[in-house]
Amino acid sequence: MMEVSVYVLLGRHEEAFTALVSTSKKLDINIIRVAIMLFIQTNNIMHLAWVLGRMKEVEIKVNDEIAVLLAHTMQMENAEKIIVQLDNVDFEKESVKELLIQLANFNSGKEVITEQIKKKLAEFCDELKAYAANLLACVGDTELAFDMLKPIVDEGTPDLKRHIFISVLEKMQEKSPELYRILIKNRQAGNYCDDHLLKKEYQLDSQIGDYNNALAAITMLYERYPENAEIFVHFIFTTSHVCPESIKQYEKIAINMKISDPKLVTLVYRAFSENGYSETAAELLYNAAKASDDYGLRTFYHNETLSGMISNIARMEYDVAEEGNYVLCDKDGQRLFYLASDDGSSISKAMLGAKKDDEVDTEIGFKPIKLKIIGIYNKYYKLAGDIMREAKDGSNPGLIPFEIDKEHPLESLEMVIRKMSKDTQTPEEILKTAYAKYERGEIGLYHLVDDNNMLSSYYKYLFTPFRVHVNMYFNERRKITEIPVDTQFVLDLPTIITFAEFAAKTGNKIKGQKTITKLLHEYLRFANKSAIHIADGDFYEAMIRGNLVKYSEYVDVDAKEHIKKLLEWTDGNCTDVIADNALRLLQQGNNSPLKDQLFSSLSLLLNQKCYFVTDDSAIASILPMVNIITTETYVKLFNDEQVSREYSKFLLVHGFRGVELDTDYICSEYQKAKYGKENKLVAIMQNMTQNPYQISVAITACMKLESTEIDTNTLKITFTNMFAMALKGFIPDFRNNFVNNTVHSMDFPMRFMRITRQCLKDALVIANS
Repeated sequence: MMEVSVYVLLGRHEEAFTALVSTSKKLDINIIRVAIMLFIQTNNIMHLAWVLGRMKEVEIKVNDEIAVLLAHTMQMENAEKIIVQLDNVDFEKESVKELLIQLANFNSGKEVITEQIKKKLAEFCDELKAYAANLLACVGDTELAFDMLKPIVDEGTPDLKRHIFISVLEKMQEKSPELYRILIKNRQAGNYCDDHLLKKEYQLDSQIGDYNNALAAITMLYERYPENAEIFVHFIFTTSHVCPESIKQYEKIAINMKISDPKLVTLVYRAFSENGYSETAAELLYNAAKASDDYGLRTFYHNETLSGMISNIARMEYDVAEEGNYVLCDKDGQRLFYLASDDGSSISKAMLGAKKDDEVDTEIGFKPIKLKIIGIYNKYYKLAGDIMREAKDGSNPGLIPFEIDKEHPLESLEMVIRKMSKDTQTPEEILKTAYAKYERGEIGLYHLVDDNNMLSSYYKYLFTPFRVHVNMYFNERRKITEIPVDTQFVLDLPTIITFAEFAAKTGNKIKGQKTITKLLHEYLRFANKSAIHIADGDFYEAMIRGNLVKYSEYVDVDAKEHIKKLLEWTDGNCTDVIADNALRLLQQGNNSPLKDQLFSSLSLLLNQKCYFVTDDSAIASILPMVNIITTETYVKLFNDEQVSREYSKFLLVHGFRGVELDTDYICSEYQKAKYGKENKLVAIMQNMTQNPYQISVAITACMKLESTEIDTNTLKITFTNMFAMALKGFIPDFRNNFVNNTVHSMDFPMRFMRITRQCLKDALVIANS
């Protein structure tokens, strides 16, 4: 056997086999084991045929140990030949032979029949159970496979059983959190991780924002394959999240590496541009776009040079044309670019030293011409112009050219917009339809948000006249009986925005435990880096309304400052957690960023000691059995009465409807209205429709004012309308009983009750009509 081992180590397998045959007069388990292992290395079916034939001769049956070795030999290229050989040997258990046959069928692409295997599972040793489980998982019976493997697998031991267990878990999205934890534990224990395991771990880590573990996994891959463009890009992107300053050392590598996949180009561009390495970002995006004919990538390049992270570099104008500049000239009414270069044509040489508005005399084809210098730019601007010119024939769906009819400009522009829309609606019409659905409660606030710009969209809806419907504190509070000490309160993105802006505008600190997902925290960090993309029309609308604190006279600076303050508030007030249970819900590459954020946060509710804090009432209606509360309820749970009142008023002022208001606030707003001052009386009435239980507060306010008011007509009109708005929120039977009982209970000969009673009666007539 020593001679056989030496030959195997030297790679001289045929000589090893010859030596094995010559020493095998007395067949034993060691010779069988070596023969099968030799077959695994050589894939020479004669080696397997010999050992199985000898076993038949000496009447040695295939036991569990030999069956496990035979299972190891199964490969696509030899599976059919192995099936033939299995008939040439006897087995201790027919169930084991059936398992090996079905494994061979699977590897050879034939139909797999598992009924007999399922009946005989108890006869298999643990290793064969693992193979059986893998076979069952491959044909779709993943639950049974998981149940078989779970009791026999030691997650800390990197053996065959665990390898197959991981393979089964990969086929079960609902088990992704378990797979995530096993892969991290395996790598951190120092066990060998093959490429596939590292890639899978990296994918799972990245999905939930666990960038520290993602960096560890991708670093190992990058060390193995430093020339692989895909691995390099993901390494740079992940490093930019964890240690952004360290990507500086990879600038030259990134520029010199050929990265052709548009998705990878976009990813590595983001890594450099969002972390201040604009020149590197511009150069690598330029190289990729110039070499590519992918219209998506070229459109992305055009848009980034126009208003993106590299626009300040790409749109730079120069005073004097130097070597390598592109000079935009007017030639007989035609605008053309010419390269300024000492190595080029006569025109290129003539461009050197030119300035804007100069007139340059040169020649084309020995004919003298005069060129007017319009501007001096760089290669980035030149390529953006080329891309736009190429799109004029309509070949690029991302840059659709159009012409405006000067006699009917608005109508022609609307026609262009309709053509660009999939359902021929203008953006305004689409929004109008969506708003109507939201008012009817058919969709939630998150349905209205732009996936490409969540932050700006939420600022628009939270801080413009848009009415946000919230659930009533009265209903939520009575469901909360006890809050354990270790309860977590998970905030969504609009809640973070509302809390942070309330703190900035009023100076009040909101007390209470606050948890957010790591994924959401990373999104806010990204938004802070790329604020130039966030400060768009939605944010401007909220800003111009005066609903936000002004930090600067410039709106774009203000937008960036708000995002910066938002991140600072989050860093100082929230604890972030890795929501690994979200992996059960998140489809790799199929969800929008908004859904990823929402599902990630909601996944924490699988823990019974969690509450989800959101003002998106649709979420609570979709998940009625889950612990979901509004921001107002949260504030009232953990803060004093003064802060709670301030917060409710803050919500009302910014368009939230359904909040809790106190008697004094209603009285004070009535007094403002009576004297012609700016007031929120209309908002209070609108609030009644969403929170009809506020009628009791309004009744108290009416009686309080009735006792002191001289102008009772204004009082009657105001509170009759207010009561009517509230009563419409009740079903008719309850409405009638409530008013009748209330009026009856107020049947006292007191002046301050008489008007209130009459207002209620009149309001009931209006509500019933």
